[in-house]
This record gives sequence, structure tokens and C-alpha cells, in this order.
Amino acid sequence: MPDTPPTLGARLKQARRQKAAREGRDYTQAALAQDASVAPVSVSRYESNVQEPSLELIQRMAAVLGVSPGWLAFGDEDDVPNDRRAPTSMFKTREQLEAEEREQKDRGA
Repeated sequence: MPDTPPTLGARLKQARRQKAAREGRDYTQAALAQDASVAPVSVSRYESNVQEPSLELIQRMAAVLGVSPGWLAFGDEDDVPNDRRAPTSMFKTREQLEAEEREQKDRGA
């Protein structure tokens, strides 16, 4: 079965969850963008429902915000459609992402 794009309503809810999680942790859009390694304008576009974040970026933003990627993308974990669930091992913790980033910087230096 082909992967169907999320509905406009689902995207709008994702945008609202992202904004609520960000504001609940006293993050500015610029701070979230920096910590998630994305352009600040992109965070604004996601929260305005102009652009949809990739699964990889949802994972990074969720790690920064301290929420699960499933919640950020779909809301209640029980609301995640079965065909969109990913094994927990697919998602990395913030510490894992930071360790990988340090490792990449060390290789480049």
C-alpha cells in the first residue's frame, strides 16, 4: 500500500504540538532551530503549516524538546497509524545525536 501524505488537519495539529512543546520549554524558534540543526525560517514554516518537516527532522526536534517523535508527528502514541509506526530503535536519543555530531566534527577536524 502506498504511503499516503498526512491530511491538512493532521499537519496543522503537528504544527500546533511543535509550537506548544517549544513554548512549554521556553525555547524560541531560533534556539530550537540551532539545537535541531535547521534554519530558523524552517521552524517558522513548520509551525505555520507552510512546510512539513522530514521524519529525520521530527526526530531531532523531538529529542531537543524532550518528547517522543511519535507524539510530535501524530499526537497521542495510540493515534500513530500502524503503517507509520517505527521501531523504537529507529529513534535516537538527544545524547546519541550529540555524540554522533561530535564524532563527525572530530573526523572533519
